[in-house]
Order: sequence, then structure tokens, then C-alpha cells
Amino acid sequence: MTDAGEAMRVHVLDTGVVVAFQRTGRLALLAEIGQRESLVIVEEVRDELLTVPPKHASRAKDIQTTLLDTERVRVEAIMATDPAAAVLSELRATRSASADKGEAASIAWASGRPAARLILRDRKAAMIALEELRGRVLGVFGFLMRMVDAKIIDQAVAKAAGLAMVDEPEVKERAPTWWSTL
Repeated sequence: MTDAGEAMRVHVLDTGVVVAFQRTGRLALLAEIGQRESLVIVEEVRDELLTVPPKHASRAKDIQTTLLDTERVRVEAIMATDPAAAVLSELRATRSASADKGEAASIAWASGRPAARLILRDRKAAMIALEELRGRVLGVFGFLMRMVDAKIIDQAVAKAAGLAMVDEPEVKERAPTWWSTL
């Protein structure tokens, strides 16, 4: 059971998280979660997901039709007047113009929103987010378990999704040691 604060949470998804669900055939699961939980991607992540080489056009279309067209995932912008714009500028100051753009924007957007929890797969970005967001960061396995704890998805569904992310060669996610105890 979740408390009132947990129910108000916003889960900010980075590109790698959405791609992991898509490549394991679990995009519909993410859409199902989005029916009951607030899921957000920032515009920069949307652009990373949809601006792909022609060989990945079907993947981008799948994300567009399953998540964005159905509004299961809300797209948020960082406006120039938003305090997140200053955070983004600071985070981007030490990076190249395109590297880590989605992660930096996701961290920045979540930084001024106490109800926002960032879901990441990239370990380097997770360490930056851990400090910037004061611990409001989860990996994909922690996210799946939060959804189980909140009774959004069944434990067997979460376990299957997690194991698919371990087994899929294009994802190769490492399961935490506690995952095998489910």
C-alpha cells in the first residue's frame, strides 16, 4: 500500500528506460503503468526516442503510438523561465553539446519538483542524479518493484519484465542481487 505522498509521485523516465521496455516487447506494460501512475519524459528525451536512423523507424513509431499518442507518458518542456533551465545549463556546461542531453534535462526538470523521481539505466547519470535529486532516483528494477508495492502491476509481471531486460542482448541490464529472491 502506498501513502498519500507516494500516490502523488511523478516518475521521470530517461531514454534508456523507455528503450529497454521497447526492446524487450514490454512497451504495453509501461503504457499500463502510465494509466495509473504519472509518467513523464522531457522534450529532449522524446527527441532522442523519435529522432532515430531509418533502420529504427519502427521502434520510434511503436513508442509514439503506444506511449505518446495515448498520453500514457506526458511530455514536459523546460521553459527559459523555469528554474530547471538554470540547472540544465549548469549540468550541460561540462558536457558536449549532444552527449547526455536527455539525462541532463531529466535531472534538471526533476530537480525543482519534489514529487519527481527519476528512473535511469545509465550509471554515470544515476550518480549525478543521486546528488542533484537528493536520492530521488531509481533504476529500472527498483521502479518495477515500486509498481509492485503500489499494486500497479503483479510481481510475476515485474519479474518477467526484469528478466527479459537481463536476457535481451540489446539491453543487457544487470539485475540486483535481491531480484532473484522474488
